Amino acid sequence: LRFSVLYGLDGVMTDVLQGNYGNVRRLTINSLLPLSDKPLSEHRSRFQGARKCFMPPYAFGAILGHCNIVTTALNNLGATMDSPQGMQFQSRNDGEMDTFDDHTLPSEVFHWVFQKCMPDTIKCLVDECGFQFRWIDHDNHMPAIFMRLFESKEYADVPKWAGEGIDEGDLIWECKSVRRRMRMSSGYRVQMRMLDLLISLGFPMELYLPTEPTVEREEKMRKENKLHSREECRAFQKTLSREERKANETLDNACCSYNSIQTSEPDRLTMGDYYRKLKSRWQDGQTSTEVQISRLDEFEVLDSRWRKTTRQGNGEDDDDDFESDSEWGSGSSYDVPPGVDMYDADD
Repeated sequence: LRFSVLYGLDGVMTDVLQGNYGNVRRLTINSLLPLSDKPLSEHRSRFQGARKCFMPPYAFGAILGHCNIVTTALNNLGATMDSPQGMQFQSRNDGEMDTFDDHTLPSEVFHWVFQKCMPDTIKCLVDECGFQFRWIDHDNHMPAIFMRLFESKEYADVPKWAGEGIDEGDLIWECKSVRRRMRMSSGYRVQMRMLDLLISLGFPMELYLPTEPTVEREEKMRKENKLHSREECRAFQKTLSREERKANETLDNACCSYNSIQTSEPDRLTMGDYYRKLKSRWQDGQTSTEVQISRLDEFEVLDSRWRKTTRQGNGEDDDDDFESDSEWGSGSSYDVPPGVDMYDADD
């Protein structure tokens, strides 16, 4: 079964599960497969003890980019998207695999294919297999995704994010700041293509900005000369809620990234103009696609926000109860599959 998934042979995978190659015993479409075929003793970790990750066939196929494996497993063979994961730790002397049924696998898989810039697999998961964007982990994966989309950066870690059209030979005649801006501009075009894809698949803007920024309200007040003095500005800032401050900060970071790659002053935008440009992008991109629901009214176990609320309601300690989304990670450590990201890439 692992061989068929590894090489994208969906027909062979189906035959194996149907018993055409022998007795399948307890093997099912949800059986956990090791991402690495190396013995656990050969794995090394930079920060923790050696470990080995196990995933069901659909997740294994997704991170390898085999869309046919994903669709066959989920749509034809009855695989469960919300399957558990397995982890084998070297610290355990018995060599047994620990199973984690924590409802995070769909988010882990989506985060992986996004960070590796795999638009075909993203479209497959959402459009053909019913993945919901609200299932993305809101404390860890969602902030990393937004940082990758809106931060201007030279993406040397993942070439697919670097874009094309930059002749490195021509860059040697430019100064360092121009070379950096040209590379960031090339990467930003790829980022916006990915954003357009997510929007076309129904990604709701409310997941990016749950609270509407106050920038348009500020513009109106400035026109009325109500924010003329420092005292008036300070008093206005004190009236903002924590969510509004956070929305303004998020929008400000995205606007600064956009302006940093512009070559002339007329091309740069104010926060208000950038916000209207962003809203227009969302509205124009979702004309032919039904927008997904950003949050359901009832409990849904795959939504990390509901799981967090339930834990807090039960009086359980929540290790994720901190402002993790203020420290966005770029996801550049995703050079190897989830659960194996601590291993040396050269092994």
